[in-house]
Formats: sequence, C-alpha cells, structure tokens
Amino acid sequence: MALGTYGIKRPSDVSPDDVDILMVYTSSRDATEVPVIRKLDASSILTPYYHNTTTGGNPNIELLGGLYNLQLPATQFKDKGIYTLYIKPAEIRTPLADCGVLSSLPNVKGVIFDINNYVWYILFS
Repeated sequence: MALGTYGIKRPSDVSPDDVDILMVYTSSRDATEVPVIRKLDASSILTPYYHNTTTGGNPNIELLGGLYNLQLPATQFKDKGIYTLYIKPAEIRTPLADCGVLSSLPNVKGVIFDINNYVWYILFS
C-alpha cells in the first residue's frame, strides 16, 4: 500500500488573523425579535494547543497547526438565550482592476487588484 498525498489540494495553515468570528444572539426563539450581531476578536478567543511534557514535543511549539481552543468570554455570554457562532475565512472586498491572459503565454491567467492605489498582480497558470 502506497502512502502519499493524492490530488493537488492540501489543508491551509490557519491563524486567528485569517478568520472572522461573528456572534448572533437572541433571547428567545421568537421570530419577531431582532437578533444582536457582534464581531468577536478572533486573536483573543482562539488559543493554539502547545506541546507539553505529556505530548513529548518541544515546549511552546504548536501541537497541530490550525488546532485552536475557543475560549468564550463570560462577560459577553452571560445572558440566557440562543447564541450562534459563525467562524468563517476573513474577507477583503475590493474591486478587480483587470483580468485576462498573457499574450506571450496563453496558459497564464491573472487578475489585478487595486487596493488604495497599490496594484497587486496575481498570476495563475
């Protein structure tokens, strides 16, 4: 039996800066109630798991990259009700300046982002 990576996709290395966490709160299941939506600071409530004497690894090195402990602050979650947490990839919304194909290399496609007068070129092959 062969061991190896199949396909071209691999898991991403996620850090708390790469995600947005949104909290939706309602005090009851009443559909007429307007929910409270709040964005939480992911870097303060997500903490990585580190090696210790039990795991046998080097201290202060992450046990598994992307594995985090979610510690919700009791000050924000003190009321009785229904809480829903959305954890999603962070987004940067920006208009595309241009997209197309290189004339000299038709296999290479790309997009151009204009972010505050800084132009980013991203090429795909």
